[in-house]
Amino acid sequence: MKRKIFGLGDSVPYAKQVCEYLGEPLSPHEETYFDDGECYVRSEDNVRGADVFVICSLYNSHNERLADKLVKLLYFTGALRDASAKRITLVFPYLAYQRQDRKNKSRAPIYTKYLPQILESMLTPQDRILCIDPHNLSAFQSGFRVVNDHLEGKNLLCDWIARDLQMNQIDPKEIVVMSPDEGGVKRVRFFRDKLAKTLGVDTISLAYVDKTHENDGTITANEVIGNIVGKKVIVFDDMISSAKTMCEAREACINAKGKLYAVSACHSLCVGKADEYVTQLLDDGVKVIVTDTVQPYRLKPETIKRLNFVSTVPLVAEAIRCIFNEESVSRLLK
Repeated sequence: MKRKIFGLGDSVPYAKQVCEYLGEPLSPHEETYFDDGECYVRSEDNVRGADVFVICSLYNSHNERLADKLVKLLYFTGALRDASAKRITLVFPYLAYQRQDRKNKSRAPIYTKYLPQILESMLTPQDRILCIDPHNLSAFQSGFRVVNDHLEGKNLLCDWIARDLQMNQIDPKEIVVMSPDEGGVKRVRFFRDKLAKTLGVDTISLAYVDKTHENDGTITANEVIGNIVGKKVIVFDDMISSAKTMCEAREACINAKGKLYAVSACHSLCVGKADEYVTQLLDDGVKVIVTDTVQPYRLKPETIKRLNFVSTVPLVAEAIRCIFNEESVSRLLK
């Protein structure tokens, strides 16, 4: 069975890197918009009987709105199915619509319930979904009926931070890994354990920021739960949205007599006043480490140059190789 790899929209450069890693060309396709805004997208390769992988990072970008990306992906997937592709795997370095995973108000939508239904309308039972660090893994896994795999970008970030600590000769006993809120403690505990194993120590201290949700919708960061006095603190989260949460964590560290050493997240959405908040962190000497699943185009070029990017391309490429060869993807979680 032949393999075909496509990249849609601004995910084309990412898809090209994946293909370069695998030593094969990116499959050509045509995509454009009519004057009335309707999209047109088609494969220029024969995909009959092929194992097809479509790479599309779903986020709002400077070139395309998120909704336009999703609709174009659906049309392209449908066209591949009509062209007799044997299997289609949708590869999402970043998958949107994952934060609204339950009703927080009456009549509120549950995006993690609806998005699988939308995507699966163009898929068949043998097709697959591949995603890096979905916001709520349980909701992601239970939402799809087709086979779904996830990859851990946090492992790559952990390796980068471990090398940085070793290079700067920082004793693991001086480190505390902290969650910016109570809800992320489980995620941070996993990261802490991985970091400790990588550094070859039994354990690393853990802390989190206690927050209060007010009636008007505002969230106030209160105290740090855990001892960080005189420690270098590494804050970890699944995404950096506006980076306000990270700045609040920095203030919490200062009040608790700790020092924020680094903030890290898999997905760098960087919306709203992100450039202002990220710059505050960088100017304070805080290292900001993210992956390349999202291009933070809203940040100024001089700000982007100061970030530390970790490539997820080899991870995605190996996952594609595993799926194509009918091998286990779970080994990549290690």
